Amino acid sequence: ALPSLARAADLPVRYTVQEKPLKTAIAGTSLTFELFRDSACATPAVHSASVLIENVTLITKLKQLTPKGDTKLPSTDELALTLTGVTAAGNLYLKVTGTGIVPIGGACQAQAAQVIAANCVDGIQNQGETDVDCGGATTCLRCAAGKSCTANGDCQSNACQAGVCLAQATCTDGFTDGTETDVDCGGMNMCPRCADGKTCTNGGDCQSSSCAGSVCQPPSCTDGVRNDGETDVDCGGTNACPRCASGGQCSGGSDCQSGICSGGVCVSCTDGIQNDGETDVDCGGSNACPRCADGLNCVVASDCQSSRCVMARCQTPTCTDMVKNGGESDVDCGGATVCPRCTAGRTCLANSDCTSSVCSLGLCQ
Repeated sequence: ALPSLARAADLPVRYTVQEKPLKTAIAGTSLTFELFRDSACATPAVHSASVLIENVTLITKLKQLTPKGDTKLPSTDELALTLTGVTAAGNLYLKVTGTGIVPIGGACQAQAAQVIAANCVDGIQNQGETDVDCGGATTCLRCAAGKSCTANGDCQSNACQAGVCLAQATCTDGFTDGTETDVDCGGMNMCPRCADGKTCTNGGDCQSSSCAGSVCQPPSCTDGVRNDGETDVDCGGTNACPRCASGGQCSGGSDCQSGICSGGVCVSCTDGIQNDGETDVDCGGSNACPRCADGLNCVVASDCQSSRCVMARCQTPTCTDMVKNGGESDVDCGGATVCPRCTAGRTCLANSDCTSSVCSLGLCQ
């Protein structure tokens, strides 16, 4: 059955008629009571009932005062009846017809009583509500746990099972409820992500992190998502995806086109560009690139082959720079250099590194 627009109610009505003609209506006479929305009773009736005259609740004789000098009014009776099952709300007008009915005050008489339109606080299940004052395709509140429902959207928990709202949805109840996008998966909750082929609203709902056409997609090397073991989007990892370009995330050299992974980032030391933290083109920096030659840019000594960075430039090794460089076996001595030979206790690689010409166990004697 279609839901009513207003709750069915008992509506008391009153109608004034001339007394003399009414007396001609004997028992068994049927009177028609019709309700209208307009004051002329010209539109289709919103309620109609046939009532035997003896079943009219009350017929009251009214005494009307006729002002002195005015035409005397006819004797008047008032019919009082309660119409049942009235659903039309708002101001209503009554018209009564039948044998003996001659209205006084117009055939279409305004009624004081009204039927209250259905609403979300009337204490009645109506207007399509699934339970009293809640649920359904209405503006009413969603229903609490234990209330009747026909769909998840009827419930505060967004979980309707067997026609009853649950206190909360779970990730193991075998239904798509709560914020799940498919049965027991996806959504803004603690449920697992959905497998390929399941319904989704965004990549976060899917195990593959890829959602297209509201369906979770299998991971691929062209889906624009970092998944399936990739170290960066659509590259790297233990799969068939391409290796990552310079700047891509990596966990080892095998993830990178350059074969070099430094600090979790793919680095290229042969691309002819100063990038990836290099201090000069393809050298220096906190990566796996070679140290920079003399005269190239540097930030710290470790950026330079000479281990000497002065005023942001790698310096040529000297025998007085206080740095072990240029092939020296110890600081500013020894090695295949023109530097002095090393004194006793200094590091050596061969006898020729030492002033004593004796190198034993890596130390000048």
